[in-house]
Amino acid sequence: MKINPILKNESKVGVRTFRFNLMVMLYVGILSIVAMWAYFIINSDKYGMGIDLSKFTILSFALACGQAVLLMFIVPVITATSITGERERQTLDILLSTNLSPMKIVLGKLMSTVTKVALLIISTMPIYAINFLVGGTSFKELIILTLFFISTTIYVGSIGIFMSTVFKSSKSSTVASILTVLFIVIGTIIIGFVVISRDYYDALSNNTISTFTINLPFWLYINPTIEFIYILIKQNGILYFAPDLINYMNLNKIFVISLINQGIVTLLLILLSAWRLNPVRKSIIKVRR
Repeated sequence: MKINPILKNESKVGVRTFRFNLMVMLYVGILSIVAMWAYFIINSDKYGMGIDLSKFTILSFALACGQAVLLMFIVPVITATSITGERERQTLDILLSTNLSPMKIVLGKLMSTVTKVALLIISTMPIYAINFLVGGTSFKELIILTLFFISTTIYVGSIGIFMSTVFKSSKSSTVASILTVLFIVIGTIIIGFVVISRDYYDALSNNTISTFTINLPFWLYINPTIEFIYILIKQNGILYFAPDLINYMNLNKIFVISLINQGIVTLLLILLSAWRLNPVRKSIIKVRR
């Protein structure tokens, strides 16, 4: 099986840089602080009374949330400079003159980001090992959470690469990527909350509250927070109202629809990025003759 040349090069060179090693150190350091903070909360009122092991799900919850927040900023920063960085180093024209198609270039840059994120996640395994010892989380739950982070990395990474093909400088593409991700993650929730609250008060004023159901606005289906909440709910002991919320909002269906919608958005952004990267913009895939 032939490996994408860009992915191969980034795997050899990119992870050896001081910047990436500093990123790993800060990433693990911040998550370690989060773990110690959660551990302190768990044991704050247990002096002389023993430790309630069931509360170690708080540690799992804190680590998952901390990792999600960090990746929300790290992934756009890495991918937003993937194309603009080549342009600023004046190596983009050389890259486009090779046998690599724009699609292969985009996929290579995206997959190199996925490998870096995978290394970041692997580097935090010793922290999660604390939870394994006390039963705060299971290996299956950790695998599911890791797969979610990787799939979200591909989704958010496609946004960063697209912005990298739209803007000419790394600063502009990075700011645009972070703002776009923040709007998707936070902005859509705020707008959705306002819309749902309005519908609720309308039902309350019309005396139809008994038949009121929560219908998520369509734009919330592109928000990866929906899947993240669903995964946390499915984990044992996290969010005590989980079963009622799953049944009331039909989160199983929402989870599947969100994954499909985000997959479609990811595919469209990758195609648009390859099209914008193509100098002639006729075909995103080179045909060898």
